[in-house]
Amino acid sequence: MKSMENRCEFVSLSDCDAEAVETFKAMLFDYIAETDEHINRAPNEEFREQCFNCLLALRGEENCHIEMCLVDGAAVGFFFGVIANEDDNFFLKNGCGYIREFYVRPEYRRRKYGKLMLRRLEELLTGDGADTIYLTAQPVTGKPFWEAMGYKNTGEKLPENQFDIYKKIVG
Repeated sequence: MKSMENRCEFVSLSDCDAEAVETFKAMLFDYIAETDEHINRAPNEEFREQCFNCLLALRGEENCHIEMCLVDGAAVGFFFGVIANEDDNFFLKNGCGYIREFYVRPEYRRRKYGKLMLRRLEELLTGDGADTIYLTAQPVTGKPFWEAMGYKNTGEKLPENQFDIYKKIVG
């Protein structure tokens, strides 16, 4: 029997065919809907489409990682991580990693897939030179996961949504 790690496949959005891109889009929309529910934001179809189109436009950009995790061919989740640069208007320092989006479908949570996905993303970001990785955590599902994975609350909040900012020294 294959181990969980051997059953996981990571596929870059830039390498996806049309069907896989549609699978990614469905997961992204589920992720946004869950976030909307947790922060009491009204669903907005235009916003979801803008997010999807923005991520599609970033495919293949240097130091930008958008990947889906597949297990035995089933889509488990996705992540989007980048290395900050001088053009970023976020709270980051140049050269640090930033986990912009991270989603595991509810039916795959608490089964170690998120941990495997995070390990993969941390390896990609440290491979790009990051020694510190930042993220903002959703208040309901995010905080417990990130804290369990060694990320520490900085005490700061992202102005746009008031999500707590977390960081981890990885290098």
